[in-house]
Amino acid sequence: MYNKAISKKVVTVFGAAAIVIIILIVLMIYSILKDMKMTRLAIALDDAHVQAITDAGFTKDEDGHAYIKNDIIMSFEINTKGDNQYNFPYVSMVFMKSSENIQSEILIYDARNKLYKYNQVDASNKKYELTLNENLEISEVKVPGKNDQSDTAKQNELRGAIIDRLEKFYNTFGFSAENALGLNCPQEVTDGAAANTTFGMGYITKFCTQSDQGYKYSSSDEKLQLLVFPNGGESYDYPYMTIIDKTLNVNTTFVPQTNTILCNYAQGETLINVAYDIKSETIVLYKEGGLNRTEKYANDAVTKNKIKNIYETEIKNIQNIFSLSPDMLLRHNQPFDFSATQEDTENNTDNTTDQTTDQTTDQTTQQPNSTEEQNRIDSENP
Repeated sequence: MYNKAISKKVVTVFGAAAIVIIILIVLMIYSILKDMKMTRLAIALDDAHVQAITDAGFTKDEDGHAYIKNDIIMSFEINTKGDNQYNFPYVSMVFMKSSENIQSEILIYDARNKLYKYNQVDASNKKYELTLNENLEISEVKVPGKNDQSDTAKQNELRGAIIDRLEKFYNTFGFSAENALGLNCPQEVTDGAAANTTFGMGYITKFCTQSDQGYKYSSSDEKLQLLVFPNGGESYDYPYMTIIDKTLNVNTTFVPQTNTILCNYAQGETLINVAYDIKSETIVLYKEGGLNRTEKYANDAVTKNKIKNIYETEIKNIQNIFSLSPDMLLRHNQPFDFSATQEDTENNTDNTTDQTTDQTTDQTTQQPNSTEEQNRIDSENP
């Protein structure tokens, strides 16, 4: 009896262990097959596409198959392989509080099935879902309430939101969501983009008033003023914005395309002009009363800390107004020509780099003219 009981226990234990092993093997096989499937569906981008994506401000993630660009109230991802959430290559756009009536929006472009999946949560916490096919026709809709299912006006509104986000994506980054993964963009999007704006432009027009020189914002106490030039202006060909901070007594110009800020302030009775490269955290130009003293101050720790503090303060001021960074506000890449050969693309990239470097040098040299810009602002705001 004793031996039989032991035998039964042994059989039970071994049986349970065998079941666990089988389950683990099945899960392992499933994981391998899933990875193989995702690898098979992965999109390999050529150098031209990678160049366009990185030029648009996207950063490659650690896994190497996704490019991400995050900001405070919006984020974007170009994923060439898929992940645990989506097992297909995709482009995602996430927006928080894009209007008073909308809490959040998520737009997913499914590159495998050529579908556009849109999810919106409104201010009353109602959730709406709409799917468009590759011809941008409504293929599936989920809205709260039986009566809302046949609400064509609401469906068209949601479809319009999808088209609007696709057009703004194209205008902002210089390529469409489809182009980002090597696919063709619907004609409706490229045609409509001409009459639409960028993501940042919508916030510029929301908080600023238009003037002959660009767009202007003033705080209620007049201690903070902004001049925004989405298409460039008198000082720079690139989009830029100048902040007049009367609390710090400093003028700061952000030029995202060159990753540069330019500050001018008084030190005693002397006007100081500093050009600072944000990425490398280096002083690229230092002028003291119009005299070039870059060699002397290039590695000066006190000056670097001062500029860093100015940068952090003004970034917060901009974000408090727009809930976006200067880069996202001013981002407006020209349409990228993917039809160019790889050799042409490389040549264009080299030329663009040289031109950007030359123009940045020329324009930072003109920084003392910021005094004229201040005079113009003062004349407009007596």
